[in-house]
Amino acid sequence: MKIIIPSSSDKGLEAEIDSKFGRASYFAVIDSENMSIEFVKNDSASQASGAGVGAAQLCADKGADVIIANDFGPKAFYALDSAGIEMYSISAEDSLNSAIKSLQSGSLTRVTVPTSRGKR
Repeated sequence: MKIIIPSSSDKGLEAEIDSKFGRASYFAVIDSENMSIEFVKNDSASQASGAGVGAAQLCADKGADVIIANDFGPKAFYALDSAGIEMYSISAEDSLNSAIKSLQSGSLTRVTVPTSRGKR
């Protein structure tokens, strides 16, 4: 399974989760079968608008099965939902490693509606 998590750095599994999905600096692309990790720079982060949709497209292009994030604006949420990608909520203070362990233990809450209004 491919898990993607917005990250504030590209410093491995101990990197902190970025608090904003669409404006995250990086995305950690993790293969849960072998725990390999690839960091992808989020070029959509600096866009004046549409960062969430751009980030969602990047995640879909990377083959995401699951996204774990602190915040999903409406445009990002609906783009990910229409791509069939499951979304789970977690605190931004957690590390990538903690997020993966929480997903594997079943302790994360699945996101079924946008969690914020997005950028206004």
